[in-house]
Amino acid sequence: EERGITLGQLTQVLAFARKNCAGWYDNYPPHLGLNMQTLNLYHLTDWLILPCTKEFDCSMVEHLAEDTQVPQWYVSHWWGECIEDFVACVQEHANQRQDSRTDV
Repeated sequence: EERGITLGQLTQVLAFARKNCAGWYDNYPPHLGLNMQTLNLYHLTDWLILPCTKEFDCSMVEHLAEDTQVPQWYVSHWWGECIEDFVACVQEHANQRQDSRTDV
């Protein structure tokens, strides 16, 4: 696939979530309000990924990217983890490899 998301793009998604999640809520009972301590990728799918990809009829990476992006790493993760923790882990992965590029 040529749809690897970059650290810079993940950071953009995180910034969007920080700006907007105060108005979001969990779509499952008891429909609690969301914040950055509880926001995970399941929530982000409901509030950002599905609406965006449906509107533009593309994948999220295709929406964010200007061209194809071949991934350098495969990251396995749990969608239920806090989005901030996930992005921090990806950042640490780049740091450990001394890779300061945001296109990793």
